[in-house]
Amino acid sequence: PGASPPPAVFTKLKLNITTSGSAPSLAPELYYNPARSGHGLIVTRAGTDAQFIWYTFDHTGQPTWYLFLPTGYYGSNPAIVTGPLLRSTWDGSKGSGGQAVGNASITRTGTNEFVFDFSLLGESGSERMQFLGASGCISGNNVSTPTDFTGLWYQPSTSGWGASVHIAPGLEFVPFFIYDALGQPRWVLGNHSAPTLANSAPATNPLTQLFGFCPTCSYTVPTQRAAGSYLLKMDALPRFTADITGVVTLDANLQAPLVGSFRQSGDFALLTGKKSCTP
Repeated sequence: PGASPPPAVFTKLKLNITTSGSAPSLAPELYYNPARSGHGLIVTRAGTDAQFIWYTFDHTGQPTWYLFLPTGYYGSNPAIVTGPLLRSTWDGSKGSGGQAVGNASITRTGTNEFVFDFSLLGESGSERMQFLGASGCISGNNVSTPTDFTGLWYQPSTSGWGASVHIAPGLEFVPFFIYDALGQPRWVLGNHSAPTLANSAPATNPLTQLFGFCPTCSYTVPTQRAAGSYLLKMDALPRFTADITGVVTLDANLQAPLVGSFRQSGDFALLTGKKSCTP
């Protein structure tokens, strides 16, 4: 959707996806391994397609992210789905669309539970993931009825980067999927307890950069440092083809040993499906 093609980060690629069986339900939400807290999988839905964003750390402990994009996932509802694990890079003005760097498999084991198996750059691993928490509906000065803003958001004029917005009363959790000065995928986190994005005059909120553990490394508790600021202002007016849109100001300053800043501002649009709110 939007005034330009969907961003390369979240585009529908022609992938070799295999499925089998039928499975318990899997809500489009946040998932993590309680024994290795600090990274996880974000599951979103657009039509019958699913988007799994794996936010994790590389071998030096720096934040990085990968994509797994099974088309038709919520149509066939398979117990097991396998396909390529993708990494996007940045050329200075747009994302690459995703290069295969491994494979991933999702095996549903119960309602909102699954095993995530992966092979990545010559290494393999497996983690049990469980439901972390549900998003919710909020309202504010410029949103007269309760609205769920949860989903993948992108900037129609600049494809290749975006954010996953998760809000509920008392929570605003917004990982931004960006790039460093070398064009490598990185993420920074906006996370605070007072959602302001629906207010008529939302506050500028801090970003943090986490330092953690690689997917096959021993677990260490992630540490964090300040990494800039962001501002989101959302509304329920259909300025694009999405039902809800907004404006973003992102000022991310990556901390050493990473190099670079990532600054964007302008219109922000919901890429994935809008969730309903019960009156």
